[in-house]
Amino acid sequence: QAAASGTGIAALQIARLHGLRVIAVAGGAEKCARLLEMGADAVVDHTRDDLRATVKSLTGGAGVAVVVDHVGADTFAASLGALARGGSYVTCGGSSGPMLQFDVRHLFIKHQRLIGSTMGTLDNFSRIMFHVERGELRPVIHRAFAPEAIADAHLELEERRVVGKVVITFQSGNHP
Repeated sequence: QAAASGTGIAALQIARLHGLRVIAVAGGAEKCARLLEMGADAVVDHTRDDLRATVKSLTGGAGVAVVVDHVGADTFAASLGALARGGSYVTCGGSSGPMLQFDVRHLFIKHQRLIGSTMGTLDNFSRIMFHVERGELRPVIHRAFAPEAIADAHLELEERRVVGKVVITFQSGNHP
C-alpha cells in the first residue's frame, strides 16, 4: 500500500534487492507507471482496481506472501484480503488511522501473522547503509522546497501528487 511514498519505494527497492516479486499498490496511472519504471513487477491502481481480485489474479489465486502497509485503517481490510495463507502483514504506520476492526479468525484460519515495525534495529540500519553506499538503495526525492514554501510542500502531499520524499532544504543562515 502507498508504494509511491518514500517508505513504499524503500520497501520496493529492498524487496527487489532480495530478488522478490513485487506487486505495488498506488493511486493513479502516473504513480503506477513510475513504480513499474522503478522495478515493480506489477501494479494495482487502488483508485480503479479491486486489490484482492487483482492480486489473486496475478498470483494464481494464492495471494501475496507479505503485505507492507503504512496507511492503516483505510487499507487494512483490502490488504488482509490479498494476503496468502501463511502470509505476513507488516504494518509500519497508520496515517489513515490507528484503529482497526476485523474478524481475528481470518488470521488463525489462514495461519497469517501481523507484524509491527518502526525503525528497525541498529543491525538493520547497518545493512541498509551498506546497500545505500553501494548505490543499490537510493532515496527518490519528489521535490525539494525552501522553508518559506512549506505550505506548498504540504499541499503536494495533501493532493497526493508526491512520488518519493518531499524534502525541506535549509541553506546556511535560513534555519532557527
